[in-house]
Amino acid sequence: MNKIKIINCKNCNKKEEIEYNIKDQSSLARCKKQYCSKECKKQYLKKNWSKNSVKLTCNNCKETYFKPKSLANSKFCSRQCQNSHQANKNKKKRIKVNCDECNKIFTKIFDSKQKYCSLKCSAASKKSETKSFKCDICNCEKLINVNDKRKYCGRHCQYKAQSLGLIKIPTNGRSGYRLDLPEELYFKSSLEADYARYLIYHNISFEYEKQCFTLKDKDGNTRRYTPDFFLSDRNCFIETKAKRSDGKYEKNIACVQLLKEAGYNIKVIYMKEFYEKLKEDNEYDKIPNLERRNYKETKYLIRN
Repeated sequence: MNKIKIINCKNCNKKEEIEYNIKDQSSLARCKKQYCSKECKKQYLKKNWSKNSVKLTCNNCKETYFKPKSLANSKFCSRQCQNSHQANKNKKKRIKVNCDECNKIFTKIFDSKQKYCSLKCSAASKKSETKSFKCDICNCEKLINVNDKRKYCGRHCQYKAQSLGLIKIPTNGRSGYRLDLPEELYFKSSLEADYARYLIYHNISFEYEKQCFTLKDKDGNTRRYTPDFFLSDRNCFIETKAKRSDGKYEKNIACVQLLKEAGYNIKVIYMKEFYEKLKEDNEYDKIPNLERRNYKETKYLIRN
């Protein structure tokens, strides 16, 4: 037999009719319901003590609230109080100052180093602080900002300087100066250093990275390329290269072909073929300080 019971919500005092059956335990348990919703239950337990709760004080609004014993370390009664407390904590003191450029009054953070009211004023002040500049590659002259530490007038000259070896490129290889080779030469690999030792052993005069070429490929793209060596007695450029299975650095080989088409005498020497020829000529063990011959124990020859 079904019966109806009217209950009042402990939080909002809202009346609710509950139909239950005396023989049905699940529907009979509904008679013990005290709240109209879960939200009302949460609000009531937050404001009122129970045997499973602890009494706390909010760090932001200083009001008393209750939380389960498992949340005894709670510091705020709500998310809003937590956010408000954090915002006030991060809020910095602000002061009014005059702009160094236009003298307009603006507001800034107390310990800030801001000098200008806007980006426009900042840019205008930097234009007035200039110095004379001369590009290390094309020797063009112009005025730049006094704090500008550039050495080249643009990317074109920067890439050219990079190709000429004037800019050191970070690498995980054995790049650096060699103690047993001319101190002004900065080699980018052990192969380049070993080839220089081979030339010195045979009294062949050479220049390292003598000339940077500006080339255009078939697609019209501009490329800058500097061969590794120039043998003045033979009027020949030399490009040393280690073959890679992933095809990386093949752009240099394409530049070699462009130089050949332009009428230059240039030759590519691959690492495997170079060392095999030294062994065939019985020079592999004779040339001093070959890094390939004793890779680990020749590290002391490299200085950055």
